[in-house]
Amino acid sequence: MDVGALPLNQKSKTRLVVGQQVYCSRIGRAGQLLGVSQPQGACVIRIAGSNEVVTVDECELRIATWDEIRGACPGP
Repeated sequence: MDVGALPLNQKSKTRLVVGQQVYCSRIGRAGQLLGVSQPQGACVIRIAGSNEVVTVDECELRIATWDEIRGACPGP
């Protein structure tokens, strides 16, 4: 795993950084980026709320919005 940054979208030049909150379109949940594997583009994320760790493709991730981060954990 590379602990550096991963260029996420070549058009917008958005970069993901390990530790950053991201949103996975495949899962529909926000989580924390734990690592990236280059050049394969596999990203390991910890899903917020459940703490489940999954590996997804970089194209399924984007930087999470504040509302997505807050909505990731069920309230009391």
